[in-house]
Formats: sequence, structure tokens, C-alpha cells
Amino acid sequence: MNTYQNEIPKHRKKINKSVKKSKHKHDYKLLNYTNAFEMINAAATREYWVTVEKKCSICHKTKNFTVFMSREEYLELLTEK
Repeated sequence: MNTYQNEIPKHRKKINKSVKKSKHKHDYKLLNYTNAFEMINAAATREYWVTVEKKCSICHKTKNFTVFMSREEYLELLTEK
């Protein structure tokens, strides 16, 4: 009877992960925005909860951000697109 098969290992195996670092500073430009929800906070001012998708102009990597914006920032976002 082999008792080693039923043993629980005390340490996890180390796994080498290849982390690829960029060699440039990302310069994200607006690509798209979705899910713009208007909310009124406790101070009775309007805020917008927006999901923004931005794209790096150098390596074309896309990244999603969720942002709270004031009305002025939201209107600026609409004119920027």
C-alpha cells in the first residue's frame, strides 16, 4: 500500500510566470465609452458612472476603466469622442 499518493503537500510548487513589462509609458486615448448611468449623490449634485475603454497610441493595448464623473467632465467626454 502506497501512502505517498494520499499525502497533502506542505509547500506549493513554484511556478515561473512570464511577466512581460512594457518598454514605454502608455499613452491612453479614448476609444469608447459605455454604461453611462446618471446618479444624484447626497449633496444633490449629479454624477455619472461611466465605463471607459481607452487604447494606448503606441502599442494599441486596450484597458477598461470605471469612472465617476461630474456633469462637466461627462459633457467634456461627449465632446472629446
